[in-house]
Amino acid sequence: MRGMLQAACVLVVIGGAAGAEERKTVYIHSGYMKAEDCHESSDNSMAWYMAGVVNGLLVSPFLGAPEARLKPLNQCLVGVSTTQLAATLKKWLRENPERWHDGCHVAAFVALKNMCKF
Repeated sequence: MRGMLQAACVLVVIGGAAGAEERKTVYIHSGYMKAEDCHESSDNSMAWYMAGVVNGLLVSPFLGAPEARLKPLNQCLVGVSTTQLAATLKKWLRENPERWHDGCHVAAFVALKNMCKF
């Protein structure tokens, strides 16, 4: 559980940085799980993982992320269950095995970004 929260907090920084008008290089800390670990995890585990990721993104304004950057995510997630979020991540992982060496937190962010177009 602690690892999930910390991975979500890393995504908070990504969410804030993604809104910058000028793109800059940022360092993303490695998470506690590789994308391959998430691919091999149960659907239930991934539902809880994705809940942590989304909760981390939703509190990103505490770390300075512009609230306006969260609007597309908030709108996209209305009525979406954690089971659906887990399925989205698992689908992305199935379709992108070349990215299994990345952190699961990065894979989760990319899957959410693709799903919600933010």
